[in-house]
Amino acid sequence: MNCRELPRALGDYLDGAQEPGGAEVERHLKACRKCRIVCETTRQTVRLYRSAWKVCTLPADIEARLMAAIQRRMSGPV
Repeated sequence: MNCRELPRALGDYLDGAQEPGGAEVERHLKACRKCRIVCETTRQTVRLYRSAWKVCTLPADIEARLMAAIQRRMSGPV
């Protein structure tokens, strides 16, 4: 695992979807301060998003467009 590979693995790591503990990601995070900052910032962003999502609801068509835009952005070049 290196700094270029981390963004692709980060979502699964934060969701707990990687192999037990995401050992490869965790090793890299222990060694790389910049990636630890990225990880913690992403973790906080997801936490805020999830808490805000419970409070407000979007019309279904807007939510679908938003999710499609996020998916396109996530699958593009890193």
